[in-house]
Amino acid sequence: MTLARRHETAITLPAPPGLDEIVRMLTALPESGGLELPAGTWWDVIVTCNGSTGEDLLWWMRRNQPGGCGAVVTDKDRNLMLWLVPPTGSGNWLHPGGVWVSHPVKVALPSLRRFFPPGPFWATSLAFGLVDPRFLRAGLDHLGMSDTPNTASLLPGQRGD
Repeated sequence: MTLARRHETAITLPAPPGLDEIVRMLTALPESGGLELPAGTWWDVIVTCNGSTGEDLLWWMRRNQPGGCGAVVTDKDRNLMLWLVPPTGSGNWLHPGGVWVSHPVKVALPSLRRFFPPGPFWATSLAFGLVDPRFLRAGLDHLGMSDTPNTASLLPGQRGD
């Protein structure tokens, strides 16, 4: 008995641009520009509170993560800091001081020319790479940060747009 092989045509989807291309796109934007990109492709996001403890955490990360701190967006209007981490899913992340955000949430990122308010700005540029979540957890623990950030404003329909 001969079994006929079923031939299927594979559909090839274009690959998403690489992280280098995203950096180029964000750099090419005017200072007031930004892009909304999905978490879970190039990065996931850990959201923490901003304020003096957020600034202390940023300082701690710059001193303790090998190579310095990776990409961080500060949004003073929403009292949030967005730490871009490798897109590995939340894994075993359980920490009251940070909420892991991944697919299908889209994250609005400012132009890489924006380093000051008003609006979201880069506390540390994406050009410096991603944040290591192990060091971020250690920093949250070291500083005793346990306030859970309000991430509702990151969800579609809650941003006021």
